[in-house]
Amino acid sequence: MTWDAQSLRMDSIPNARELKGYVTEDGRRIKAGLLLRTGDLSRASQRDLDRLSREYHLAIDFDFRMEMEVRHAPDRPVEGAEYFWLPTLDPEKAEISTDELQGTGITGFRDFVTKGASHPYVQNFARTMYTGMVDSEYTQLQYAVFFQKILSTPDGAILWHCSQGKDRTGLGTAFILFALGASRETVLTDYRISNEAFAPEIEKATRYILSLGGGEPELTVVNSLVGANEAYFIDALDLIDRKYGSMQDYLRDILLVSEADQATLRDRYLE
Repeated sequence: MTWDAQSLRMDSIPNARELKGYVTEDGRRIKAGLLLRTGDLSRASQRDLDRLSREYHLAIDFDFRMEMEVRHAPDRPVEGAEYFWLPTLDPEKAEISTDELQGTGITGFRDFVTKGASHPYVQNFARTMYTGMVDSEYTQLQYAVFFQKILSTPDGAILWHCSQGKDRTGLGTAFILFALGASRETVLTDYRISNEAFAPEIEKATRYILSLGGGEPELTVVNSLVGANEAYFIDALDLIDRKYGSMQDYLRDILLVSEADQATLRDRYLE
């Protein structure tokens, strides 16, 4: 699958795509128009909002962002859809990051990537973001709520997003795909598409870092925070297998998605 195959063709919603057409290990396919993953809806055009409402019959807009992100750029409402705020990053850890970066002049995401690319804290954040999330009890609980809310919403499409629609959204997507019976390679194929979606931004940030004399550590930050770092994502999947037994064990015991729940999801979203 590629960006062209999965894109929702939205005007002003970043990284907007769906999971249609992926083949699961039992040979079934994910239905079109029901499982949507995107960036935030704060800049969505009226046409985008109308399409989500009328074309996709959106039932729920899950927002995985932190409070400060939502406050700065709230989602535009979709007619007929429930807005469900579900921050998946532990807010206490976010406070630690603010303390760590005091006095650096880093005030926003752009600064975090460019000014912070050489900062040890930022480099460690990029490296451990995914593993930290899958191993966080706070984050695990939020994704468990995510699944239970989906299970209780039998009609209409669901949409989940963070800011760029690639990291917190990427983990949520991986869990859904695994619950539907997708292979690891299918999960990674979908994850990589974010690099197609953000190719111009990745290239621009790379040129800027190189112009400042940055090297491999700094470029890794760019690839992780502007783009999608597959190696770090795989580290998180490997941690699940190593610490929790398997992804199926993690879904059942940690995210509380039983085999019966998975069967319900497969009946609903596969054809």
